[in-house]
Amino acid sequence: MVCDVSQSNSSWIWNFIQQTLQPSTFQHILNIQPPNPNTGTDRCSWFHGKNGEFSVKSAYNLITKELWNPTDVKWIKLWHLPIPERIKHFLWISYRDRLLTNVNRCARNLTDDPLCQICRSANETLLHVLRDCKQTASLWQLIIRQQQLQDFFTLGTNEWLMMNLDSNRLFAGSKIPWKTLFASLAKNWANYFITTTPDSSTGTAFPRPKLIQWRPAPAGWFTLNTDGAVHHTSSLGSAGGIIRNKDGDWIVGFNKAVGISSPLQAELWGILEGLQLAWSQILEHLQCQTDCAEALTLVTSSTAASSPVSIVRFIASLISKQWKVDFILIRREANATADFLAKSTVVSNDLPCIYIEPPQEIIPHLARDLHGPAFTRS
Repeated sequence: MVCDVSQSNSSWIWNFIQQTLQPSTFQHILNIQPPNPNTGTDRCSWFHGKNGEFSVKSAYNLITKELWNPTDVKWIKLWHLPIPERIKHFLWISYRDRLLTNVNRCARNLTDDPLCQICRSANETLLHVLRDCKQTASLWQLIIRQQQLQDFFTLGTNEWLMMNLDSNRLFAGSKIPWKTLFASLAKNWANYFITTTPDSSTGTAFPRPKLIQWRPAPAGWFTLNTDGAVHHTSSLGSAGGIIRNKDGDWIVGFNKAVGISSPLQAELWGILEGLQLAWSQILEHLQCQTDCAEALTLVTSSTAASSPVSIVRFIASLISKQWKVDFILIRREANATADFLAKSTVVSNDLPCIYIEPPQEIIPHLARDLHGPAFTRS
């Protein structure tokens, strides 16, 4: 059936679809990537398994992931530590990965930026806060015995916590047991990362304001900004993007309807259409800027070419062509122009609308990208 409604050039036969299927199915098919010989064959995928493969272990882990055994040795050790209750509570939520890092805040829709606010080079996970951030690592390197550093910096989160609460061989120079000293250091360092800046005049806390401005790619590169949007009631999605040179001058823009969609699907469609448009412009060096961390992770993964998601495989095949493509994660405010294009989509078919000249309505956004004022975020 699928081969009957698709063409050899990897596009749908819309006239046939509209004649044979219910109109309500049109918007669903619009969001599906047509069969493409360059992206491999589709297959069933299990989201919670490695490489999309189902296993009983992954299903069991999914069912039991919220369960915990109070007789587990780590909980027994934790509750018997000679430390204040507030530090025990901190270690408990760390074991459970419930610390409000930016990654966990993203998962709860409390922020759209998972990056560490100190080093800006990696997502702010629990282990990044407690150990792997450049500033955190430099602190530990001054304290931990040199012969213990390799194990210290390579273990996973729970194993790392257990090692520090078990061993007194990591640090010499204090009569205080290492597990007690470690627990206190870890809690205070996490507070430095996560808490807000106090207002000395009132004693209250307020978020540290940040200035956010769009930045073009380096000299010799072109910049592609893409974004996706989904209507909250109809679930109709759209994607848009813009290609600019090193000076921020408009090269070409686009937007496209993508049918019934999830936000992640719309973001991926934006990246796909943007890369296809950039390839057609014969660009040799392209920096792709997106504000969607999940989409960025999917398309830059080492397994993207074999992803169970066909659109990710298609994107991987485009990236592998004879050009240089780099991806970076940016703030939502710095992506306002692409967001405007995505939300301006009016044509409801499978063809993107290409803008050789910038639409009049987008010129203020382009001017703000180049000349400010910068966006502020608390």
